[in-house]
Amino acid sequence: MCEAAFLHYRSLLDSDRWDSEIAGLKQYADDTLSNRREGLSRIPSHLDIVCTGGGFKNCYSAGVLFALSCSGITFGRFAGASAGAQIAFVMMAGQLDDCIRWALSVAGTFSRFPFVRPGPFWDYFYHRCANRAKKPEDGAFTVSVTQLLSIYPPKVENQLVSNFSDQQDVGNALMATAALPLFICTGFWTKWHGMRVLDGGLTNNTPHFRDGQRPQLVITFESLEARFAGRPGGIYWSAAEMLEVIRLGISDAVALLEGLSPPGLQIVSAEESLKIPAPPPVTSGDIIAAGRRLLVKA
Repeated sequence: MCEAAFLHYRSLLDSDRWDSEIAGLKQYADDTLSNRREGLSRIPSHLDIVCTGGGFKNCYSAGVLFALSCSGITFGRFAGASAGAQIAFVMMAGQLDDCIRWALSVAGTFSRFPFVRPGPFWDYFYHRCANRAKKPEDGAFTVSVTQLLSIYPPKVENQLVSNFSDQQDVGNALMATAALPLFICTGFWTKWHGMRVLDGGLTNNTPHFRDGQRPQLVITFESLEARFAGRPGGIYWSAAEMLEVIRLGISDAVALLEGLSPPGLQIVSAEESLKIPAPPPVTSGDIIAAGRRLLVKA
């Protein structure tokens, strides 16, 4: 890690640099909700949340969750893979503003230091988030990780983890679920809970709840234009692009509240969740293909 890059990142993260942008997002959400206030009661008032992995495409998830919470929708459990798990946790912990500030700070740092390894930015911030929050109750927060069972021949298996020993373990989980080789972790995998772990998106990128407990909102990225795909690791975005996609998430959430069906936002009923199949076993060919997709988070 370039020390100058990390110091620049911290200077952005811990300053008021992004206050006006965050205030603008809140004003946009308020205006959008106010202009469409009539009929905002067409989805369940209490939902579980499932966030798909996808790097900074999860700015869309941030906009959706922010608008829904402003409208009075409450949330039960949260689940996600990779960046989806991270955005789910910060929403659960009441740190969404901090996460938006972090994302914009990462973009600002990459604009000045484009070749720096991003992992330390993630490690510093998500461990800080975990340390500032209460440990989730068992079952309240689920992360998808990929366990590497064998290197040759390659063999992997998905693990869904929803019990954590302490805040440090939660921080480690937030890094393990996003263990993108060489980008986020220093090697080709990381160690967590006695496992060799890779990014959870390799084996279960949208970890649905399948127990029929309550309706769930599943957030994917079908609303996003093709220009937001194809970034290495899904992480090289400008601040302007992040803000644009957060606003799109806000608008789509309001459309959902009005009874429309924006692409990428699906309400799954408790009864329907019982019929969701488990992810299929992953073959060696699947690993190679998923690895290619993961590197661009397409």
